[in-house]
Amino acid sequence: MSAIVLVLLHGGDRDTLIGLVKKGKGFLGKGDAAVVRMAQIYAGPDTGDLLVATRYSSFEAYGKAIGMLTKSDPFMKLMAQVSPFIANRVILSDINL
Repeated sequence: MSAIVLVLLHGGDRDTLIGLVKKGKGFLGKGDAAVVRMAQIYAGPDTGDLLVATRYSSFEAYGKAIGMLTKSDPFMKLMAQVSPFIANRVILSDINL
């Protein structure tokens, strides 16, 4: 069962946030993230906000990645720049259909 992390980014300069997420993607890839995607929301209550989706092959892989990333000073400095814009974060468990 894969783990999917969705992070909603609200406010801030769009291009700056995209640049920060691009930098973060490099760190997340080292943490075995299978997929890192970013999208802009075009309908609904969060129109204009950005959504970052990261998928890990399992919750074990997600746990290992978080353990590694939280020990990385460069990643934590990057997160300090991003965190004021995090409006919501959810972790999903994939269901195979």
